[in-house]
Amino acid sequence: LVFANGQLGVEALKIFLKKKYNIVGIVTHPISFATNHDQIIKLSKLKKNRIISYDELDSKKNWLSNIDPTICFSFWSSFIIPQELLKKIPLGVYNLHNSLLPSYKGSGANIWPIIDNQKFSGASLHRVTKMVDSGPIIAQKKISINKTETGLTLFKKQQKEMMNLLKKNINNIFLNYQINYIKNNLKNSFVSKIKRDLHKEIKLNVKYKAKKLFQIINAYNFGDLDSAFFTDDQGQKWNIKISLRKRK
Repeated sequence: LVFANGQLGVEALKIFLKKKYNIVGIVTHPISFATNHDQIIKLSKLKKNRIISYDELDSKKNWLSNIDPTICFSFWSSFIIPQELLKKIPLGVYNLHNSLLPSYKGSGANIWPIIDNQKFSGASLHRVTKMVDSGPIIAQKKISINKTETGLTLFKKQQKEMMNLLKKNINNIFLNYQINYIKNNLKNSFVSKIKRDLHKEIKLNVKYKAKKLFQIINAYNFGDLDSAFFTDDQGQKWNIKISLRKRK
């Protein structure tokens, strides 16, 4: 069973299909929250009764029993895996997260390390428990953050390493008894969806240190998709982007 959303969901499905794993069902995001929704469904080649939206799980109680999954993966799902499902999957539920857990659990793990002036971010593969991004860690990869890093470039690095972690560890997960969980001494931190974009609007009447302002603008820079912004005296919103280059 796969919870799939976004490009991460697409790339992970491609890995599973290449390995010829038997995907018995797909849980998508509701259409209003989904990205790459149609691509994921088309790629899976599953019949309609094998695909369900997350918001239908409560109303279609028999769906899980009918598809009878032995293991479950979550790829870029913004929703918490229901407790009932966690209990019913024999070999467990597994998730990829774009940080060095337990640091930057939750949302914005490609944004806040830049705002916080961290030198490193990372990617983690872990088993899902009832607490968000808090399950035992299977594998991690550290990623350096450079001075010109943006929210977009960091996420691309994280996505690449998340896929590498999946490829390297997927066989051990299916042979469940071979998993060796790891521990680290990293600081435990969490960013909620509400606080993810806390600094996204630059306040014109607020003082910023130049370095912090550069970090904030870069952190919310997602190319053509999104950026930090300010609101002028007429109420018009203006996107903000900067370009940092090493001076010769």
